[in-house]
Amino acid sequence: MNKLNHKIPGNWQTKSFGEVFEFLPTLTLSRADLNSDELVSGIYNIHYGDIHSTYNYTILDFEVEKKVPKIIDQNLDEAKLTLLKDGDLVIADASEDYEGVGTCIELKNIGNRKVTAGLHTFAAREKSNKLANGFKGYLFKHPWVRNELKKLATGSKVYGVSKTNIAELYLVIPTLPEQQKIASILSKWDVTIEAQTQLIEAKENQKKGLMQKLLTGKVRFPGFDDKWEDETLNNILLKIVGGGTPSRLNPNYWGNEIYWCTVKDFTNFNPNRTQELITNLGLKQSSSNVIPKGVLITPTRMAIGKVAVFNIDVAINQDLKALFFNDKVITQYMVHWFNFNSENIANLGTGSTVMGIKLDELRAIEITIPCIDEQQKIATFLSSLDEEILNLKTELESLKLQKKGLMQELLTGEIRVKA
Repeated sequence: MNKLNHKIPGNWQTKSFGEVFEFLPTLTLSRADLNSDELVSGIYNIHYGDIHSTYNYTILDFEVEKKVPKIIDQNLDEAKLTLLKDGDLVIADASEDYEGVGTCIELKNIGNRKVTAGLHTFAAREKSNKLANGFKGYLFKHPWVRNELKKLATGSKVYGVSKTNIAELYLVIPTLPEQQKIASILSKWDVTIEAQTQLIEAKENQKKGLMQKLLTGKVRFPGFDDKWEDETLNNILLKIVGGGTPSRLNPNYWGNEIYWCTVKDFTNFNPNRTQELITNLGLKQSSSNVIPKGVLITPTRMAIGKVAVFNIDVAINQDLKALFFNDKVITQYMVHWFNFNSENIANLGTGSTVMGIKLDELRAIEITIPCIDEQQKIATFLSSLDEEILNLKTELESLKLQKKGLMQELLTGEIRVKA
C-alpha cells in the first residue's frame, strides 16, 4: 500500500486503518429480509444500498434518520450478533461507480437501539479510543484517501474493496482537539443542510396537497364555477409522435447537432451526465423525430407516467412519445396533471421484465378538465410552487458544495482550527 505522499501539518499523524480499527462481524441479509416500516420494532440493519442512496450524511444520527430498516426475522439469536455502538464505522464494500467505493458512515445516538451491519458492508470499531466521536467517519473523506480507494477498487460493473486493502489504507489523523473542533464545525453544517432538506420536503408535501385539491376541482379559485368537462386523453390530443434510434455502428449518426433524449432523462437523472447528440444525418437514417421545445414528452416503457418539457428542441428514442395537445388544454396544465396521476398511469403498464403502456391504453385515459382560463390559473400557481422548490434545491446544492469545500480544507490542514 502506498504511504501518504500528501503534505500534512507537523503535529498530525498517519496510521494504517488496521492500526487504529478492528473489523467486526456483519450479517449478509438481503433487502427482502428487511422491513422499512418506521413503526415496526426490531433490530436495525445497515444495508450497503442505503449507505449509497438513503443516508445523506457521514454521521448516521439515529435521532434524526428515520429510514434505517429492521430485520424481519424475529427469531435471531441476539447472543450471536455483534451489536454496534456509537462511534463505530460501517463501510460499503461495493459500489456501481468509483465515487461510491468505500463510502463510510459513523454511527451516533444509538441509545437503546440494537444495530447490526448488513450486506456488502464492513463494520469497524476503534481500538484505542483516541479518536473523537463525530470525526471518525470523516477519515475516509480526505481527498488522498478517496483517491487511494478508487485505485483499490476491482471489478467491471460493480467495484469492490477488500478488508485486507482497507486495513492497509493510511489515514490522516489530526490532533484530538482539532478532531473535536472539525467534527463540531461539520456537524453545524449538517444541521443547516438538514433544515433546508426538511423545508424542501415540507414544500413538496404542501404542493402535493394543493395538487390533489386543485386538479380534482375540490378547491376552486375565485371567479370559476363552470362545470368541468369529462374527456379522454385521445379527445384532447392532436397527435402522438414517437422516436427511434440510429445505428450505433455508424459514427456519422452521432455528433454535435441535436440533443438526444432517452428514458435516462426520466429515471435516475444525473445532472452531470454528458448529454448525447445526434446528427441530422442520423435523424434521416432513423425513425427518430425532433420534438420542438415546450412539447410534453413521456415514456411508454419504464418510467411510465413521468413527463418532461424541454426548453430546447430534442430528438427522442423509441421508448418515448411526444404528446401534442389541441386547444382544449394547456400543455403546462397537463404536465401538472400527469405528475399528479403518474402512479395511476404507471399501474396501467403491463409486461414481465419491462413494463410498458400501449398507445390505445394511453389514449383511453380519462380526464376531467376545467376551462382554459382556470387551467392557466392552476398551472401558473403550481408552476410558481415548482419554482420556489427549485430555488430551495439550488440553495441546498450550494450548501452541500460549500460544506464539501470546507471539509477538504479542514481535513487536509489547509485551514487550521483553534481548539
